[in-house]
This record gives sequence, C-alpha cells and structure tokens, in this order.
Amino acid sequence: MDSHNDGQEPAAVQAPAPRSLPDWRRLPDWARAPFQRFLDYRDEEARLITLTLRAVTRLSRSADLFDAIETIRQHADLPREPDADRVDEQNRQDIQLANEEMARDFPLLHAHTLVALWSALEVLVEDILVAWLANSPDLRRGHRIARARVPFGAFDSLDNESRFRALADVLQQDARAEQRIGLGALSATLEPVGLTPVVEDDIRRAILEMQQLRHCIVHRGSRADQRLIEQCPWLQYKPNDAIRVSTEDLARYVRAANECVMAVARSILNKLKDTQPDSAAPTPPPP
Repeated sequence: MDSHNDGQEPAAVQAPAPRSLPDWRRLPDWARAPFQRFLDYRDEEARLITLTLRAVTRLSRSADLFDAIETIRQHADLPREPDADRVDEQNRQDIQLANEEMARDFPLLHAHTLVALWSALEVLVEDILVAWLANSPDLRRGHRIARARVPFGAFDSLDNESRFRALADVLQQDARAEQRIGLGALSATLEPVGLTPVVEDDIRRAILEMQQLRHCIVHRGSRADQRLIEQCPWLQYKPNDAIRVSTEDLARYVRAANECVMAVARSILNKLKDTQPDSAAPTPPPP
C-alpha cells in the first residue's frame, strides 16, 4: 500500500488583515450585528478548513500504519475480524482519495469554501438592508421604499422582522441584484438605503471571480461556462474546463471578502456621518 508522506501539512487559509479598518465602535448595535455574524461564520469556516486539511493529510500518511497493524496481527496469529477485508478496502480507497486531493491542492474543499464565502457576503448585505429598514423610519417614508409593492395578504400575516425581510426581497428584485455582476450584485442590495461600498481594482476583480466561479461550481457542476470565460478572460478557462480553486486563489478570495466587508462598514459610517448631526453621533465606549 503506497503512502503519501513526503509533504508538509498544508497551511491553514488565513484571513488577512484588511488594508484599513473602520472604527467599529461608531457603528450602532443594529448595524454592527450583521458584521459580527459574518465574521463569526468566516472564522468558523476557516477552522473547519484547517481541521479538514489536517485530517486528510494525516490520513494520506496512514498507509504504513495500517500495514504495520496487519503485520503485527499475522505475527501474533490473531484472528481477522469478519469484515476486515471490507474495512481494508475502504481504508485503501480513503487513502487514495486523500492522496489525490493533496496532489491537486484540495480543489473540491476550496470550491465548497468559495461557495460558502460568497453566500455569507450575500447574507451580510441583505441583513444590513433589513436592519436599516427596521431602524430607519425616515428612510421607509422615502419615495423608493414607499412605492415598493409587497403583497398585502402575505405581509399582514408576518411578524415585524419578516415584514422588513419581505420588503428587502422586493427591493432586491427591483434593483435586479441577481442580474448584476461582481461587486455590483452586492452593491445593488444596498442601493435602496444609499450605501455604496468602494474597493480597489484588484479587490473588485477578485470579487467578480468569486461570483462567476461560484455560479459554475453550483450550476455547472464545477465546469467553466461561456459567462465565466467572457467575464474573467484572465483566468484562461476554456469551455467545460474543470474549475480549480487553489490554496493561493482561496487566500486571495478571503482577503477580497474581508476588504469588501470593510468597505461596506465604511460606507455605513459615512452615511451615518452625513445624516446625523455631530451631537447625535454615537459616543465610542472606552477601550
């Protein structure tokens, strides 16, 4: 039984520090909560990736251990368990898969993580929209919000939070968020409340890659489609190529997601500064 034990354990995908941090303490509690949920989820995802990478790497090195156990059993003339052949075959298959994943730089694991990360960004901006609607009566009286068409029968039966989420769904549909590309898809959700996250070009490009790759992973069986090829030609995919997300790629996408989140936070702070008099600005708690 061959083993793959010549490499080091893969490094965990870190969440690099953003280029500039907003003053979180100036965010009101209702605006801070969606960010905290995103960060908690991101960190939990990072821990799961690390755990999985370590487990797969150690499994790939276990072939010699299984062989040694079998040798000891034979020398000691110990009986084999009734299902020993089935267990041995399963171990061989598991080790082979672990070796293949390591050799290819864990594309399946990285693809699943990219999908989860993009979904977390979508949830973040939607949660911010819902929170802003719930906590801004003046905004709800504005022309754009007031004219949103929500079916009254369904709206009347919902609790308060669900009503704002139903309103947010209608506003997202009106903004055609699902038809936008890259950062525009996230920004469209925030447009009704006047938030416009701004990022540098390299971050904007990485966010576009995330969105297009996620679409191929989820809807095209991890195969490149024409839309990916047209939107991200620098990735050099051809039609029906298998999607490969490397460790380096994933680290870049994590960094882009962090920068995007910080940009949203900065846009909120700028919006609050423009709409609140200085005397009404929240006072930061002591460090």
